[in-house]
Amino acid sequence: MHCGETPHKFEIESKFRVPPGFEKLAKAKGAKLLQQTTFTDVYFDAVNHDLTLTGRWLRKRDSKWELKIQKLKNDLWIESNCEIEDEQEIIKELLKTLTARYSNVIGDCTSVEDITQSTCCKQIASFTTRRTGFEMPNGVLIDLDQASFGYQVGELEVVVANEKDIDLAKETIQKTARLLGMPKSECP
Repeated sequence: MHCGETPHKFEIESKFRVPPGFEKLAKAKGAKLLQQTTFTDVYFDAVNHDLTLTGRWLRKRDSKWELKIQKLKNDLWIESNCEIEDEQEIIKELLKTLTARYSNVIGDCTSVEDITQSTCCKQIASFTTRRTGFEMPNGVLIDLDQASFGYQVGELEVVVANEKDIDLAKETIQKTARLLGMPKSECP
């Protein structure tokens, strides 16, 4: 499971509703505060949703382009995404996805910005997020996000470099969710 020609990191994650008192519970179970940060995401898609309909999420986080490609959806309540941060690799993936519809305008594109402008990609969302990040003793990362439009979500995440490690990462997330008292119904 490679995105493009070179291996990338795989995010195995489970999102959850953040219950009251969650930070205190997580700390009691060994979570250590890693960081608190704020960032702005701007998401883009082609006019006919050619990216999102194929499980691709193109975003510019602050000033850096990122492309997430969905690899596993709804396996219980855990998903897996390949995340590409290298702009040249993002360009290769976008060309593979968009060439059929936009071959007449993207042939000479040399940047993600060129591709978004040539294909009439539109901004589909923009928001700022305040993130508080923790790490559990077993390496599971916990992100608690508060978006500028009021939405709050938590995420348990393990990042692996190799596809063969995905199943172990899913098990680790499930064990951590149980340790934190999250029933499967809380982890859609």
